[in-house]
Amino acid sequence: MLFKDGDKEKRTFYLLDGKLELIGADGTSQFIESGQVEARNPLAPRLPRRCTAKASSAVKCISIDTDLMDVMLTWDQTGHYEVSELNEDEATSNDWMTTLLQTKAFHRIPPGNIQAIFMRMQQVNYSAGDTVIQQGEQVISSMSSPREAVQ
Repeated sequence: MLFKDGDKEKRTFYLLDGKLELIGADGTSQFIESGQVEARNPLAPRLPRRCTAKASSAVKCISIDTDLMDVMLTWDQTGHYEVSELNEDEATSNDWMTTLLQTKAFHRIPPGNIQAIFMRMQQVNYSAGDTVIQQGEQVISSMSSPREAVQ
């Protein structure tokens, strides 16, 4: 499980590789696979989350602290940059970084801030069915001290 219905954790999730099932509270499900247009958007960005995300295959996801992303988006208001020069022809379907940079959330982030975000990322691989984050579990990033732990 990537997250569960009702989750209030302030993290923005993107699917980089693999296939996820989003299961609504009413039992309906939607599959999202990397490379699809839907995978370019955050997964269930509204809080509390209105669905459960379950890995249907081995997946690679990125999880970004939503508050940090908001700070990065507003950090430099002196100029306007867009990552729009990337063409589909230049990107391969396996180039997760290009796919991520093409999402709307990253279009307004200054390049220096994008670099700062990427420098803080760590790759973590999961197999199909693995629990990624358990609701209510304390998550301590290697970038934060125990006092800054996200709950």
